[in-house]
Amino acid sequence: MVTEKEQAGEKQTITPQPKANSKQDKIAYLTFDDGPNDTFTPQILDILKEYHVKATFFVIGRNLDRNPDIATRITSEGHALLNHTYSHDYKYIYSSPENLLTDLDKCRTLLENQYNVKSMVFRPPGGPAMLKAPAHQLLAERGYLPVGWNITGADTAPQEVTAEQVFQNVASGLKKVEKMQLAPIILLHDGTQLNNASAIKPHSSAGIYLRNRTSVVQALPRILELLKQKGYSCQVIDEHTPPAWPKKSKRG
Repeated sequence: MVTEKEQAGEKQTITPQPKANSKQDKIAYLTFDDGPNDTFTPQILDILKEYHVKATFFVIGRNLDRNPDIATRITSEGHALLNHTYSHDYKYIYSSPENLLTDLDKCRTLLENQYNVKSMVFRPPGGPAMLKAPAHQLLAERGYLPVGWNITGADTAPQEVTAEQVFQNVASGLKKVEKMQLAPIILLHDGTQLNNASAIKPHSSAGIYLRNRTSVVQALPRILELLKQKGYSCQVIDEHTPPAWPKKSKRG
């Protein structure tokens, strides 16, 4: 399950592209982390299809193993399927740079062999701020490119968030990013696969997690309408995506 650390800002290492979000070319990047799962990811895909919007799904390898048909649908409908580690196990992957590399390699191999995805772009759990200098160096040597975000729906908070709150979080974040003349990179979650979801108690931490995924689905049409109203087109993330934050920013 996602921790509060995913709400933190993060260091961004991708080389910025000039005029990536000029008035003539307003681009936003809509991203969903931790899936695919069999409940919320299909609902999100249905909405994206209705609005003719492409998004990026940073997927957990073990969830790819559980939901291969949904992963295939993601790629077949023109969305990006990118690496979010195989296990998403903070204790394991951040215990050493080598463990993180092994986990990323396992997910990368799965993405390449099963879905013909040959990208080295990834999102570390918790964001690039979680990567210490030795991990940055090792991953850079192997060609990995971390991507963060500059807008979040805050939908992994430990307390329940409503669809209105998710929308307002994105809307206020968009205003701040626009003032900084940055390309919006929006973080939302379709969420990890939870077994026996029907048996989860509503007010437990898992129950709140499920409710917050529902709030994301409910807020998504309004978020897409807002981006359209402001003149944005949505593109998928790749190695040319501009940085979430300026290099000198404390957040990245």
